[in-house]
Amino acid sequence: MKILIASDSHQKSQVWMDALKKKYPDMDLYLHAGDLDDIPTNGWKVVAGNVDRKANRKFPCQQIIEAGKHHILLVHGDLFKAKTRIDQLADLAQKEACDIVVFGHSHTPLQEKREGILFLNPGSLIRPRNKTATGFMILDTDTMKVNRIEATLGSNGIVVGPHSV
Repeated sequence: MKILIASDSHQKSQVWMDALKKKYPDMDLYLHAGDLDDIPTNGWKVVAGNVDRKANRKFPCQQIIEAGKHHILLVHGDLFKAKTRIDQLADLAQKEACDIVVFGHSHTPLQEKREGILFLNPGSLIRPRNKTATGFMILDTDTMKVNRIEATLGSNGIVVGPHSV
């Protein structure tokens, strides 16, 4: 399965989500790890981020998603302390029998495997932190290959950056 993973698009969510689906129509799943607008999700699996909860948006705080032989824990990540976030997410993933965790909140991309669990944070689509670029990820669950794609929104849709793999 091919899965497009995004997070933290804030006020530009509808534009980004539509543009990503248009540029990458062959994805099996589209996941958004929170902090989006109160918009129609148009086939995206989404969870509430801290901004969404403050605005009383009606998205779940977490989802367990079946992706072939894999189980994905989708959360925003803000409900876990920054210094121990991965440890806490690992505990929750093990409790929920998930081998992949997708989260956001930090606006900083991360790809890490620990204790048999793959942790993915795509970073932010509009407000990157820690000298990272805006972007998203594509996960192929058949090969477990992850590509982080640096991208911006141009007048004609998504512009893929020069450092994308």
